[in-house]
Formats: sequence, C-alpha cells, structure tokens
Amino acid sequence: MKENLIYTKTGSYAAAMDEYDVKFYKLNVEMTNTST
Repeated sequence: MKENLIYTKTGSYAAAMDEYDVKFYKLNVEMTNTST
C-alpha cells in the first residue's frame, strides 16, 4: 500500500515525503538496534 502511494506522488511533494520517510526509517532502525 505504501509503495502505491510513493508512485502516485509528484514533484517537490514527493521529494519532501521521500526524504521524511528515509529519516523516519533510519530513526526506527536505530531504535530497534539499540533495544535488542
């Protein structure tokens, strides 16, 4: 479902959301690595 949303995004909105998603993903990875 999330992949479909990425494909429908366009322009600077897509770039901003992709950057946000990457930061959020990295944050989650760091949290899971420290908790285990």
